[in-house]
Amino acid sequence: MPLAELLNNYLPFIFISARVSGLFLLAPVFSAAVIPTRVKAVLVIAISILLQFGLKVGGVVEDSNIEMMLIYAMREFLTGLGMGMIVAMTFHSLGLAGAILAPQMGFSMSEMVDPQNQTSASVLSNFFYLLALAFFIAIDGHVLLIKGLAESYRLLPLGEWTLSDGFVEFIMKSAAGMFVIAFTISLPMLAVVLFVNAGMSMMARAVPQMNIFVVGFIVMIGAGLVSTALFLPYYSGYLTHHLMDAMEQMLWLLKTL
Repeated sequence: MPLAELLNNYLPFIFISARVSGLFLLAPVFSAAVIPTRVKAVLVIAISILLQFGLKVGGVVEDSNIEMMLIYAMREFLTGLGMGMIVAMTFHSLGLAGAILAPQMGFSMSEMVDPQNQTSASVLSNFFYLLALAFFIAIDGHVLLIKGLAESYRLLPLGEWTLSDGFVEFIMKSAAGMFVIAFTISLPMLAVVLFVNAGMSMMARAVPQMNIFVVGFIVMIGAGLVSTALFLPYYSGYLTHHLMDAMEQMLWLLKTL
């Protein structure tokens, strides 16, 4: 088989696998540490074959220079990595909201292992992260990720990649939006905890004989949990909107390249 034909048959598969691998490295569900590495590898190969031969994704390799091939593969990997990062930021914003609330509600000392990221996180951070994961699966986000991956080859074909200032700026804006989402979610509960804390402070001034710190710890936890339960139903539409928006931003990111 001539070298040119060999390159045109196998190199597009390698480039497609690089983009899929980058996406799966950070994308929710697919990047979960509980999924064995072998399963992830099989998924990457299966989806890459489907994209190349099922959707006819590919192209003609004009430059067989090994250095250029490595650069093309790295570009595709960074493309998938950026797509996965955009969606992952929305999830981490939920974990950040839990990290903001935990010290105020008295959960700063209660930490557990996050099975998704294999890190230590507060109970509230894990709760909000798993909540976002449940919403993500409920709206078929894992299916939309695969559809977005297929659509990405129409917006940015193989090899047509140029890093621009707009790419970095888009990532920075998405990171800033992560903090906005986190504070928006945690703000109502923070307000309730603040008012409860202020009320207990006035009680401590009015009745110095009462050991308010013994009672206050339980009251703060109770107020935080009750306020979380009360405000949680109102977050369903908010979370769904931002998760769907993250899927759209994943494709808008490709237009900056």
